[in-house]
Amino acid sequence: MINLPLSYFIPFKVLVVLLFCSMAEVLTGQVEQEDPCEDSIRFGKVDIIYKSVEENSAIIEKKLKFFKEFSDWECYVHSLNDKSYLFYFKGEYLNLIEHSKLVLDQASEMLSENSPARINAMLMRAIAVELAGDYKKAIDLQNKSARLSTDPSNKLRAYENNGISYEELGDYDEAIRSFGYALSLLNEISDFDPHLKGRVIKQIAFCHKEKGGYRESLKLYRQSLDILHSLPPKPYYRQTLWFAYQEIADLYLKINQLDSAMHYSVKAISIQQKAKNLIKSYLTYTSHGEIWLAKKDYKRAVESFDKALALAEKEYKDFNKHPSFAICLNKKAEAYLKKGDCQLSLKYSQEALQKIAVNFNSDIYSENPSSDQYIVKQNGLDILSTKSGALLGLFGKEGNQAYLQSAHETFSFANQLIQSIRQDYLAEGSKHTLSEKALPIYERSIETALKLYEISGENQYLESAFSAAEANKSTVLYESIKNNMAKGSSKIPDSFLERENELLVNRNFNQKLIREEQQKKEGADMEKIKASEKLVFELNAELEKLVEEMEKNYPDYLEQKKQTNPASFETARKNLTDNKASLVEFMIGEKNAYIFLLTKNDLQLFKIKEKEKLEERVRRLRELITTPPSSRNFDSEFQEFTNLSYLLYSQILKEGIENLSKGINRLVIIPDDLLCYLPFEILIREKPKNEGSNYSPKSLAYLMEDYQIGYQYSASLMTAGKKNKSEVANIGNFVGFAPTFDGGHAETRTCSADKLYSLLCNEQEVTTISGLMDGDAYVAAGAGLEGFNQHAANYRILHLATHACVDDSGNGLNKIYLADGDLSQYELNNLRLNAELTVLSACNTGMGQLLKGEGMMSLTRSFMLAGSQSVLTSLWSVDDCATSDIMVEYYKCLKKGLPKDEALIQAKLAYLTTADRNNSHPYYWAAFVQFGDIQPIDFSFSFKWYYLFGAFILSLALIYIFWKNKNI
Repeated sequence: MINLPLSYFIPFKVLVVLLFCSMAEVLTGQVEQEDPCEDSIRFGKVDIIYKSVEENSAIIEKKLKFFKEFSDWECYVHSLNDKSYLFYFKGEYLNLIEHSKLVLDQASEMLSENSPARINAMLMRAIAVELAGDYKKAIDLQNKSARLSTDPSNKLRAYENNGISYEELGDYDEAIRSFGYALSLLNEISDFDPHLKGRVIKQIAFCHKEKGGYRESLKLYRQSLDILHSLPPKPYYRQTLWFAYQEIADLYLKINQLDSAMHYSVKAISIQQKAKNLIKSYLTYTSHGEIWLAKKDYKRAVESFDKALALAEKEYKDFNKHPSFAICLNKKAEAYLKKGDCQLSLKYSQEALQKIAVNFNSDIYSENPSSDQYIVKQNGLDILSTKSGALLGLFGKEGNQAYLQSAHETFSFANQLIQSIRQDYLAEGSKHTLSEKALPIYERSIETALKLYEISGENQYLESAFSAAEANKSTVLYESIKNNMAKGSSKIPDSFLERENELLVNRNFNQKLIREEQQKKEGADMEKIKASEKLVFELNAELEKLVEEMEKNYPDYLEQKKQTNPASFETARKNLTDNKASLVEFMIGEKNAYIFLLTKNDLQLFKIKEKEKLEERVRRLRELITTPPSSRNFDSEFQEFTNLSYLLYSQILKEGIENLSKGINRLVIIPDDLLCYLPFEILIREKPKNEGSNYSPKSLAYLMEDYQIGYQYSASLMTAGKKNKSEVANIGNFVGFAPTFDGGHAETRTCSADKLYSLLCNEQEVTTISGLMDGDAYVAAGAGLEGFNQHAANYRILHLATHACVDDSGNGLNKIYLADGDLSQYELNNLRLNAELTVLSACNTGMGQLLKGEGMMSLTRSFMLAGSQSVLTSLWSVDDCATSDIMVEYYKCLKKGLPKDEALIQAKLAYLTTADRNNSHPYYWAAFVQFGDIQPIDFSFSFKWYYLFGAFILSLALIYIFWKNKNI
């Protein structure tokens, strides 16, 4: 029996490779394509379907001897590759891993870089190293073979294999990108087998299904089936059709259409019963069992999972550990958990861990593998989730605290595993998908820690709960900022960074072109899209190669960029500004919601009550504050506003605020999920006592009257570190941009059908503030892209008084407008700012697609990623002139030396002191919130060189006077 750290093998990958292997000719039905190294009369024909392993082995040995004798090294290596494939089909994986290395070494010595036989050896080696669990090496080999190959068929196979590698990692965005490029290469292959197209489309459909894009997935599956049904019933084609059926069954299961799911599951079973050599045939019955599980027929579900396990054990009989065994056992554990038999569930989940982890054979339920022991980490995460559920169920039934403690420890292992998986992923979208999948695990982890705290009173459990909440907050943004910081402090030569920036600019430009073209309602240029997609793929490959080179040559960079563990309780506490500040962090789960309040001296955790009512309350309150007041409904809307505002305060903050120690006057709020839509300043702490309807502080006890309020994406970002101001010489204080939109190109560059209108007060706003701050202003036509790109990085404060566009589709097309063009998130990704503060005096700049865990994908996020330490941003479409008044007052407060959050609160309160009944409505003043660093801006810094120069001149004068007096 084989016991080694290898990933479960990739069925489609083998089938892909077979397309260019001589033994696959019969299998693919492409016998008419003669192999230049084949001679059926002299050697016989390699045929994995109709000949035995012994017959094929004898043919290969004859070929090897002949080609070696005549020094035909190309055909010799082709035959060595045939031998590798044979090791695979014999299940001799250790031999395959060893042999594929020898073949590639010999091919590298004997053949040119772009030799087809050498490229095939690289692809076979990629399969072998992936079997040993080294996905990164496999992907590197596949990328290299694609770069070296001049044959589009070989390129297609390399990219399809890459897609499968990413798919197995759960990195579905990268997989889709690879499959998409493979699909585009079909146009370059004359007389390609249509099965290729059907298979690749099916792979893309699978990735969309796993990401939750069910409508797009089903559309692609139908396209694939149209192709597959038109093909003759050959074994190779039947395998792909089987995969399609059982995947479609899973799709319908996910959307709870159980009859349709069963229909396609039965179709898959029909193929499975007729076929002799289906690869991964156990999946037929895991899928079937899940449908019975959804129907709550636990007996049939367990019977199906037992059948699946028997098929897996037969197929992988050479292994005593294999992910397929673990998958089937975990499915049984899930079935027993749902049935309520927690003891059996725990038994099978522990057995599943034994089958998925190297050197782990423990039957003790309190023990778990470490993250580096798993053969496939994603499967390990599923098992730990099931196991923790069983432990919690046993605690609920028996009250034994040992079960609760073991559940807590299991969650700790699961949390570590999530961090490890996240570091494996390349694509941002895949990290977002992981965050969504991880949410219920973190939620149950917090609930378990809270129960242990209530039982024991030990603070370690509160700290553990805080770490779980923080682990899923804005992780992609945090990793990106840490990566940029690592580059800046690792002494990487400018030549590397300039090349990387050049590649990024080019890639981001083409990504924007693709998205904009795809968004056209009519007349999208598909050729343009395909050309840009191809270029993006090639640029990404170059970027990956460049990053690998930087990591290899500059180990400090690699070490620093890996330091992305979430902030610990102690680290977060140390980074609070002072003893008067409290970090207020929310965690909104699927079933429960929590609030953490952290001060220099204390940590408190509260469960938010009536979580099921939270979404509707937030939605309605936002509706009331994001539109101007109507005279007809003013009184009734005021009444509804005060009721909702006080109700929300009572629900999410009151208990925590009332338990804060005296002297706390600053709240650093980390919102989560739907709470990202609200400015907390508008929450009121007491029900109004008078009968009037006035939104001013005179009648309402706003939270902002008692507390300075600022916002952060996560505690980890708060502790990420600040730029050294001395890094940039002669940096200016302030630069403002206030474009106009009177006709021409600018007039129609919106993300909707509406035209941009010129703002009434933005030019006055920028010029007034520029004079106040001794800065520079670019207005009207002068506020264009060229000026922005030239000057934006040279100032400590960057101010944009303009229009913005919010794209909540997730396509990254949020935009902020200048006089002659726009800056989308793709362009902003290229920026490198030195700003201590960016002010986005525009509509909706704090809005965007809301992602679980990551938060709002807004322009605010883009400017922080570009290097701005703090961003003042808006949560809805703001009134131009009211905004101008608040902004001028905000800068006056900043110049007095107030912290940024306090400056904004004082500006809002100052506005309200002069606002009439109508203009006191939150629509006019509450939209702006302060994200990021809140420290005061030291304006003396910009003028220190003047002082030094003056002191130098004064010293010279004194020396001259002293010398002159001495000589009189």
